Parts: sequence; structure tokens; C-alpha cells
Amino acid sequence: ITEEFGKFVPKEEVILGARAYFVDTNTGDSSKNCTRYTNFKLIGGKKFISKDFNETEWRESLEEFRNWDCIKIKNPISIFYHLPENLREKILSLVGKKILYLSTESYEYKLLKPGSHKILELKNVSKDILEILQDKNADCSIFATVVDKKKANNDIFNCQIFWPPNQEPKLIIH
Repeated sequence: ITEEFGKFVPKEEVILGARAYFVDTNTGDSSKNCTRYTNFKLIGGKKFISKDFNETEWRESLEEFRNWDCIKIKNPISIFYHLPENLREKILSLVGKKILYLSTESYEYKLLKPGSHKILELKNVSKDILEILQDKNADCSIFATVVDKKKANNDIFNCQIFWPPNQEPKLIIH
């Protein structure tokens, strides 16, 4: 379903029109004051091959509304939003999880004695993500990886998420 219809539908409105995105490269000859576009993307309007682009012709093609394209969706919602809650939950569990937050933190780890561990508080997680994580109906998971950037001792780390109820999650590194 999502491959054919997309993952989101608009809750409020869809804005139609056209947009042009250009990456320009100066030709290097300052006397000509000429700019060439090495790459561009057109949304809506007549389609052109890069060397044949004609801005006037493209703009004129937008007078016909059939050449417009979607340039913005306000307040998109999941395509499954309007389904009954039990069916929506079944579908979302089949579709899988999505990454809501991704972060990298540097941490200086010094092993004091074998078998000991360090606790890293996940301080950089924003409040809105923490609220989602604490929602009992959200069915969220936290995944973590610890990497030895120095690779001096070929150390192997084990990490575990410690997440007591009504507290912020912590990472235990062994």
C-alpha cells in the first residue's frame, strides 16, 4: 500500500505549483559574468534535459494547472490514520519501527577494574522524544552501539539500556 500510495496523506492542505532548485558553477571567466548550472531539479512544469533548459518556456508551462505538482503538504498524517485503532496497530506492527532520533556522543571510558561498568546518562535526547519514549502505548525501543575510536587495545564493549519507569534512559557500558 505504501509503495503505491505513499506513507502520508495531508491532514489540512496540499500546495500545488512548481519549484526549481539549481546548483550553479561560475565559469571562472569573470569578464563574461556567466553562470552555468551543473545540476538542477524541477518540480512541476515542463521537464527539460539540463543543456536544453529554458526558464521562460518553463515558467509559461506553469500557466496550465495540469503542469503543477505537489510542492508542500501541510500537517501530513500516516496513511493508516483513518483506520480503526486495532487495525492500525496491526498494520504498524507489520510495517516495522522507524528511527525517531539519532545521536552520537563521545565518552571517555576508563576501565578501573575488570568486570566493572560505567553508566552514561543520555542527556542530549530532546524533551519531545523523551515524552514519546515514556508513552506506554508507543512501543519504542532504544538501540545503542559502543565503538572504540582509538582501537588501541582491541577492546570489546557490551552495552545495555537501563530504563527504570518514569526516569530517563541510561546506557550501561561493560
